[in-house]
Amino acid sequence: MAQPQAITRLPGVTYAVSNTGPLISAFQSNSFELLIRVIAEIYTSPGCVAKG
Repeated sequence: MAQPQAITRLPGVTYAVSNTGPLISAFQSNSFELLIRVIAEIYTSPGCVAKG
């Protein structure tokens, strides 16, 4: 089984709370790699997850 690749995080914000809109935008614009370098954990409400 392949080992997960370590992600080097940029200094600054490490946690975020979000609805799914910004996350969808990050995926659609191919910016998700940048997002996970800046933000270690993203929290969203169970209601937003259920809609996805």
